[in-house]
Amino acid sequence: MAAEENLIKLIETIVSRYGNDGFITGEVVSVDKKTLTCDIKLDEDLTLHGCRLNAVEWEQRGDCFAVIPKKGSFVSGVATADLRDVLIVSFSEIESVMIKAGKIEINDFKTQLDKLSARVDGIISAIKNGKPATDYTGAALQASIVAALPLPTDKENFNTLFDYESN
Repeated sequence: MAAEENLIKLIETIVSRYGNDGFITGEVVSVDKKTLTCDIKLDEDLTLHGCRLNAVEWEQRGDCFAVIPKKGSFVSGVATADLRDVLIVSFSEIESVMIKAGKIEINDFKTQLDKLSARVDGIISAIKNGKPATDYTGAALQASIVAALPLPTDKENFNTLFDYESN
């Protein structure tokens, strides 16, 4: 019975402070990317836990799109009358976006592009800083460029972005 009384008191507190239109705004105090939920602080003594970032629960998803808010930013959500479910609908700051569409996983795309960009930057730097050849054959220039090129220790892999087994 104590749990029911606590729930009733929580609902009464929220309705008295924030109205009963179902629209709630608060500060993000934590984010769980695995379950696509966040906890939002409405005020100093009231935090709502498990507010959903996606209309569908993550385990049941097919194709999906989810916005991940930054911790400390503000979000607005729509709540059911009993506050058992809050769906976040707007964000003041975004940490990242998760997208899965068809056979393409976009989440890793930026990481792989960053790796590729760093490797290209390394090549450009090596060319700019290469020592001029003095033997007119280009061998010294080639040797200085090869020596200046960083080893591809973390080569980009775009194969992880696509589901080749289904094709």
